[in-house]
Amino acid sequence: MRAKVNPWNVVIKGLVLYFLFQLFLVLSNFNPAAINIYQSEPLIRERFPFITSPKAEDKALDVGILDTVFASHIISLPKKQDEYRVIILGDSSIWGDPLPVNYTIASQINALGLTCNNKQIIAYNLGYPLPSAIKDMMVLDKSMEYQPDLVIWGVTMYTLTTRMVEEHPLLGTESSLLASLNSRYHFINQTQPPNSPYENWVDINFRLSRTLRYQSYSLIQLATGTDQIQQEINSTNTDLTDNLDYVDMSPPNLPQKEININLVNIFHQIADDVPVIIVNEPILITENVPNSDLRYNSYYPRWAYDQYREYMKEAADQYNWAYFDFWNDFPSSLFANSPLHLNREGEKVFADLLAPAIQENCMK
Repeated sequence: MRAKVNPWNVVIKGLVLYFLFQLFLVLSNFNPAAINIYQSEPLIRERFPFITSPKAEDKALDVGILDTVFASHIISLPKKQDEYRVIILGDSSIWGDPLPVNYTIASQINALGLTCNNKQIIAYNLGYPLPSAIKDMMVLDKSMEYQPDLVIWGVTMYTLTTRMVEEHPLLGTESSLLASLNSRYHFINQTQPPNSPYENWVDINFRLSRTLRYQSYSLIQLATGTDQIQQEINSTNTDLTDNLDYVDMSPPNLPQKEININLVNIFHQIADDVPVIIVNEPILITENVPNSDLRYNSYYPRWAYDQYREYMKEAADQYNWAYFDFWNDFPSSLFANSPLHLNREGEKVFADLLAPAIQENCMK
């Protein structure tokens, strides 16, 4: 005769096991990034996961944990002796929205077969969508663990606009890393007290949940053979408003403090002795439509963008940056679904423009 199961015993044993598991997580300082099934073909990723679709199957790519996303990225593999490692940082235009990964700027540079001092130049896509200089500084700080030889940083006006640089979601999910970086470089007026035990417990469970959900996405990646669910590429909207405000600022003058040049200098400090190339990314210049005399595109009014470029050029000369401004080098036919996103032909042109700069700086 089968023994009768006491449901209370099951509940109590389950609670004890859960408590012991949670105690292990906290006391062991467990890093969820240790759970990683992306370390081999065909799963290892060439760009960070980022949600690009409202569909449920893409939700797992909303990770926001640098340890986890770096662990799944190809840059985490050992650096080869004959490799000259180039990392490329920036927002969604560097990441490659809305393109397959093999057409992004890093892949296009690798297709050129460039060399430096008899080493193969290998570019790594460390773009992370949504513009923010502080977000890029956090990614750079983490990427220094992977021995880059050259850093390329793609910036736009949004990247350095003071009123926007602290709005990126990564600054919330990685608040402890942000506080640590800020304690070294003091770029924002913010102090964060140490986490309480409860906050540590919540944080580690948040990280574990996001990491496990991300690992489950590998099944979709295996089934589809692609790192992202590909979206339909719609043409860029060329309708322009006559509103000349830019991030709640009105013409005619853009206050110089609104373009945070100091963050560019701190970016160089984080890179230490690794050469840095700053690239003002190409933008769509809309022509022959109403209000195109007032705005370059739906993002940037002319009065603000022109002053931004002046500030960047003056700072580059003052601080001796390796600075390249490709803002108007691309016809409208080379843009995809946004005034900042190139299509695959545009990424090829971009790679050709960057190649001489890479080889010039790699010889220093």
